[in-house]
Amino acid sequence: MSKKYLPHHWLNFKALSVIWTVFFYLTLAFGLYAAYNWILVLQLPAEFWQYNSAPLKQIYGYAAGAALLACTAELAVLRVMAVLKKTKKALDEK
Repeated sequence: MSKKYLPHHWLNFKALSVIWTVFFYLTLAFGLYAAYNWILVLQLPAEFWQYNSAPLKQIYGYAAGAALLACTAELAVLRVMAVLKKTKKALDEK
């Protein structure tokens, strides 16, 4: 089987870093949206808490936390890709 048909040969480092950067900023935007809504839910009056907002507090809080973890993971992937790019560049120069 030819190597050009394998999926990891379709994209290069630049395309993969652009894709992961887009993922990072989309996740960051979602996390900021969730954190903003979580803060708004926390500011609701006490009588509203008894009926409607307890699930919203958990949903937005967990969404903001998950987005924070996902952003951290995506930054780690971007850092690893940067190191691999520098390593490949150094090996190509030799």
